[in-house]
Amino acid sequence: MDPIASRRLEILASNILFFGLAVALVDSAWTMRGALHKPATSGTLLLGFVVLGGFYYGIRRGVTLLKWLFVLGQGATLLYTLVQYRTTLLPVLHTPLWTALAYVAFFGSRLVAMFVLLPTLRTRRPAPSTST
Repeated sequence: MDPIASRRLEILASNILFFGLAVALVDSAWTMRGALHKPATSGTLLLGFVVLGGFYYGIRRGVTLLKWLFVLGQGATLLYTLVQYRTTLLPVLHTPLWTALAYVAFFGSRLVAMFVLLPTLRTRRPAPSTST
């Protein structure tokens, strides 16, 4: 895979991840609107979103370690979700519609981004030429 196509996939994956993060932010603000006046709650929530945003920005920039960590972490999360579907997927059916859609959007965006990033993990960047 050429570096330009790899870069496009990294940017696409990052855009998908930022979309899922925005949906999760709106959902968190909506469902926790009564508890957001507490500094500890809003600070923890803000810190989590900033860390995830930085992680996703690193993926956008093409940091190989972050891409590997993301893909391996998402693979483990997917495996756990499928094995423990009674406690992870079935409760979503009994939640309000908006919360279920937000969960599907956030989880789905990470899943799609994982598959978009898979081809970029095999790319080798050419070594700089050392001709003198």
